[in-house]
Amino acid sequence: MPVSATETGRSDAVEQAVAALGGLAERDVAIGPMTTYRVGGTADVFVRVRSVADLHLVARARRASGMPVLVVGRGSNLLVADGGFRGIAVSLLDIATDVVIDESTSVVEAGSAVLLPVLARRLATVGLTGFEWAVGVPGSIGGAVRMNAGGHGSDMSESLLDARIVDLDDGRDTVVASADLGLRFRGSALRADQVVVSARLQLA
Repeated sequence: MPVSATETGRSDAVEQAVAALGGLAERDVAIGPMTTYRVGGTADVFVRVRSVADLHLVARARRASGMPVLVVGRGSNLLVADGGFRGIAVSLLDIATDVVIDESTSVVEAGSAVLLPVLARRLATVGLTGFEWAVGVPGSIGGAVRMNAGGHGSDMSESLLDARIVDLDDGRDTVVASADLGLRFRGSALRADQVVVSARLQLA
């Protein structure tokens, strides 16, 4: 059976992405099992990011191949089609799990892969308030910033100071103030190719 031009173009894009990513790239990885529902197909290319420098390689791969990028996160708000994802799927679980608490200022910095319930309980343990609403929300900091997650009368915008964002379109690594994120009810102005690496919260 002849190979269609679409299939050829997709294959070329995958090869370009893999070449740009080097040893970071994995092919045809099942990402459905990484979600809460544990269903769905594979990603053409999968990357386990281990440093912010790796994210810059993902940006280079995206530009070289033209493939879309999907940050898998904790998968609590993601449903993967049976046909999979025809692009580059990225996991930050190896780099974005740190939590730094400054008890003198009540400022908390958390990596994007930190689970909301885990962080809420830890903050309560050290006597910080303002994040209790998150104890029952099954998601991570990165996803919570992107969708301005909330519950019980509060949300991320109430305590978010700023977020560190890596733009996979141009490779920029910037800290963006909460007021400039376009936060709204269950949404923000962040594009799919803008990756939340960490966030700072002002608590009490």
